[in-house]
Amino acid sequence: MSVPPLPPQTPQNPAANWYPDPSDPGQLRYWDGAQWTANVAPVRAVQTAMPLGPGGRPYASFWRRFFGLLIDGVILSIPMLVLVANALAPVIADLTKKFEALGPNPTPDQMNNLSEQLTNAIPVTALAGITLISVALNLLYFGICLHVWGRTIGGLAVGIRCVDEDGNNPAWGSSFLREGVVAGFNLAAAIPVVGFLAAVAGLLNYLSMLRDPKRQAWMDKAAGTYVVRN
Repeated sequence: MSVPPLPPQTPQNPAANWYPDPSDPGQLRYWDGAQWTANVAPVRAVQTAMPLGPGGRPYASFWRRFFGLLIDGVILSIPMLVLVANALAPVIADLTKKFEALGPNPTPDQMNNLSEQLTNAIPVTALAGITLISVALNLLYFGICLHVWGRTIGGLAVGIRCVDEDGNNPAWGSSFLREGVVAGFNLAAAIPVVGFLAAVAGLLNYLSMLRDPKRQAWMDKAAGTYVVRN
C-alpha cells in the first residue's frame, strides 16, 4: 500500500509519532521518523487507548512481561538442573549409601550429622561456579535473542518484543547492557551480607515498570529499550 509523503512541517523530519493522515483527516498514521508506516488508527482511539510506544505498538503490560520471563526461566532451568545434577551426583550417591547404612530408624543426631556432611561436601567454589554459569547462560540467551529476533521464546509465547526508540531490534551493545543490569544484581545476590539487598534491588528493577508511563524497568532505561506488544 502506498502512502503519501509527510507534508513539510520543519526543515528536519519530525520525531516518530502519530500524525494526522494526509490521505484521511479522520484518522492518524504512524510516522517512524523517516517515512510513513502502514499503521493507522482513529483519532479518538489513539487519544484514549493505552499509550503507544516505538513503532506504534502499545507498551507491554507487567503481567505479559512476567509470564514471558516465567517461561524463559523454566527453559533456562533445564540445562542448569542437568549441570547441577551431574556436578553433585558423586556427593549424592555417597550420602545415599551413608543414609541407607543408618538403618530404618536413624536417630536425630545421626540425621544432623548426615546433614552437616552434605553441607561440607559441596565446596563453595562449586556453588560459585554454578552461579557464574547460570548468569552467563542468561546473559547469552537474552543478549542474543533480543538482538537477533527482538524477543525470547517467552516473549514469543506472550506476544511481546523488545525494541529501541526507533522500533527496531536492540543493537548488540544495548541488548547485552540490558541483561547485564540483571546479571549484576544476580551476581551481587550471591555475595554474603549484601546479597539480600541485591536481591531486593533486582526485584525492584522489574517492579519499577509499574510506575513508569512507558513501562520501562531500570534495565530498559539503562539500555534505551522498550517492551511493546507484538
